[in-house]
Amino acid sequence: MSYMKELVNCQQSAALTTSPHFVLLGTKTFDEASLNSYSDGELVDYIQHSPHLVTTRREPVALLSPNLVTKRAGYDYWDQDPFEEVLALKRARSAGVGAPAVRRLVRVKSTDLHYIVMERITASHWSNCG
Repeated sequence: MSYMKELVNCQQSAALTTSPHFVLLGTKTFDEASLNSYSDGELVDYIQHSPHLVTTRREPVALLSPNLVTKRAGYDYWDQDPFEEVLALKRARSAGVGAPAVRRLVRVKSTDLHYIVMERITASHWSNCG
């Protein structure tokens, strides 16, 4: 079975389960519980091989696992400081706004590109907002 078929199968099964294992990278599987033990390089590899959210275009948001998403920050996004975006998310959460919790900020080696790893907000979260 090709890597792409494995990834598609993984995406389809992940949509049906809450398993913390999601992205296949070679023979390794991403493990949510090990998020903080991965090196930045390992995590970037998982992120870059994760399926992206697609609306009318390919979004800069990738599904790292059923409970975690990643978003690009910095680099080609109006020279935005990724730390400002992380701070804005944290302040929004502390003010009671339904913003995702930031779990980790990862810098891509030798670039100004960063990925913000955050908890995924589900539709059930929004139905509870009133």
